[in-house]
Amino acid sequence: MLDSNEKNPRLGQDICCTTEEVRQSLDVRSCKVSGSTKIIGLLGHPVSHSLSPRMQNAAFDHCGFDICYIPFDVHPSELGTAMAAIRALGLLGANITVPHKIRAAEMVDHLSPEAQACNAINTVTNVEGCLTGYNTDVQGILDAINHDAGISLKNKTAIVAGAGGAARAAVHAMVKAGCSKIIVVNRTFSKASDLCRAAKQSMSKLAPEKSAHEEREPIQNVPELIPGNLLELESIVNFFNFDVFINATSLGLVEETNPFPQLMNLRGKPLICDLVYTPKGTPLIQEASSRGFPTVGGRSILVWQGAKSFELWTGHEAPIEHMKRAVSFDPL
Repeated sequence: MLDSNEKNPRLGQDICCTTEEVRQSLDVRSCKVSGSTKIIGLLGHPVSHSLSPRMQNAAFDHCGFDICYIPFDVHPSELGTAMAAIRALGLLGANITVPHKIRAAEMVDHLSPEAQACNAINTVTNVEGCLTGYNTDVQGILDAINHDAGISLKNKTAIVAGAGGAARAAVHAMVKAGCSKIIVVNRTFSKASDLCRAAKQSMSKLAPEKSAHEEREPIQNVPELIPGNLLELESIVNFFNFDVFINATSLGLVEETNPFPQLMNLRGKPLICDLVYTPKGTPLIQEASSRGFPTVGGRSILVWQGAKSFELWTGHEAPIEHMKRAVSFDPL
C-alpha cells in the first residue's frame, strides 16, 4: 500500500477514467450535464470496483444537486498532478482512496483536526482554490459500529490489522471510542510500530475543541498501543482477550477464502469489522456471520463515511437511506 515517489508527471498520462467507469457512475441517475454542473472526483488506483460513484450520485440526484461524481484512476506517480487538477479544473472536491490517503494529506492547504490526528485524508473540499483535507473514515467507522452493532467499546481491547491510511483512521476511531488497549498488527512489524508511535504523538497534541464538521472530545484515558506482526496473529488473538477486530488491509478484496481463519475458533465472539467490501460480502464477514460473530461490513462503513463527505461538499444532511439502497445488492 506504499506509494512510489513522484516522477515528472505528465497531465493525462495516468489520470483518466475509462468510458466504462464514467458510464457506471452516471447510469445510476438521469444525469444531465450542463455548463454549471459541478464535478467531484474519486482519486485512487484502482477505482473500477468502487461503489462510491453509484452511492454519491444517487444522493445528489435525490437532493436535486447539479453535481456529478466521477472516478479517476490515478497512478501514484501522478498524484501531485491530480491534486493540482482539483484546483485547475474547479472541482467541488474529491474523495481520496487507496493508495493515496497518506501522501494526499501532504498536498492540501489545510487539514482538519481529525486529518491531522491520522495524518491521512479521504475527503477534499475546494473553496476558491483552497484545498482542505478531512478524514471521514474515523467517524464512518464509529457510526457503522454504533448503528449496526450497537456495541460500546469504552475500556475495551481492539486489534487493527494494517498500517496504511485506512489503518490510521481505524486506530484513531478506536481511540475516540474509548478503547483502553489497541494492538496494531502488520506483515511488516516496523510499520505497525511506526503507526503506534505516530498515534501516541497525535494523541498528545489533540485539542478538546470541536470543528464545524467533526465531533471532537478530549481523550480522558490514553490507550495502550501495542505493535505486532500479522504473521503471528494466531498467537496474538489467543493471548489478548480482545473485543473487536478491524481489517484495515486489502486482504479479502480478491481472496476467495477468509484471510483471517485464526479468528474463527475463538471461544468468545468479538466484533468483526472489515473495511473491505465486495458484492457478496468479504470472506471474513461471510464466515464470521455464519459462525455467530457480530459483524460490521465495509459497505456500511462506506455509507457512513460517504455521508460525512457529502455533508462537507454540500452543507446539507446526507440522505442515508438512499445511499444505503444504492449500494445494497446484498445485506451490508
